[in-house]
Amino acid sequence: MRIGKIGFKSQGSFTLHHQKVTGVSLQMNGKILKGSTQKPPCPFKERPGLSRGAGFTLIEVLIAIAILAGGLLSVFYMFPLALRQLRLSKVLMETAFLSKKKLEELKTYNIAEEAEGREGNFDWQISLGEEEVLEGVNLKKFILKIKSNSSGAPKLSEEFITYLPFEEKSD
Repeated sequence: MRIGKIGFKSQGSFTLHHQKVTGVSLQMNGKILKGSTQKPPCPFKERPGLSRGAGFTLIEVLIAIAILAGGLLSVFYMFPLALRQLRLSKVLMETAFLSKKKLEELKTYNIAEEAEGREGNFDWQISLGEEEVLEGVNLKKFILKIKSNSSGAPKLSEEFITYLPFEEKSD
């Protein structure tokens, strides 16, 4: 296959011939000036500084993907757990605030009877226990029960007990 002719006035003409896979030859006036029996350079040929084992094998890539997938699955598994714990901590915090509020109402308003009600997402109930005398002080036992009833949040039931001083009423 003839590729082209290059003309020179003083030296004649050169013709470049392509030989199948073995290389390129240069002819001048029909004589071969330079022949090449080497294969053309391969783009995947080893470069200096790289050993033949450079790169990753298929099994190494598969192991790396498996490790990465395991790490990602554990992270995805932790998100629902974290959300559940967040909801539980919210319910516990609201329960603590409600119990403190109701116990303060007992102290402030000197309530001496049973009561129940609903506040927000919680049902509460105050019941009376036995009366006790400790070091000359009459104490009344109050039991505060709080139950959460919100949908989507964990169901929680807490019981708080406190003793408050009271004075016996004389008739």
